[in-house]
Amino acid sequence: MRHDRLYLEDIVSACDAVELFIAGLSKNVFLENDLVLSAVTRKLEIIGEACSRLSPEMRDAHPEIDWRAIIGFRNILAHQYF
Repeated sequence: MRHDRLYLEDIVSACDAVELFIAGLSKNVFLENDLVLSAVTRKLEIIGEACSRLSPEMRDAHPEIDWRAIIGFRNILAHQYF
């Protein structure tokens, strides 16, 4: 099993990538650019998956984060793409 630190690094890396992908884009340009939209969607899936693999102790130590919502959003992205 991977250590929580590695999952947290994955989350930060994915967040950094999303910021880079959307920098300077308007909402309309973002929504019309399938390449950027696909890349951001993939990074959001990674964030949700990494959150789901964090230990219960790590998630319990940070109740200010809505882990269920993040993980649930990942599940919607991955399984209800239509």
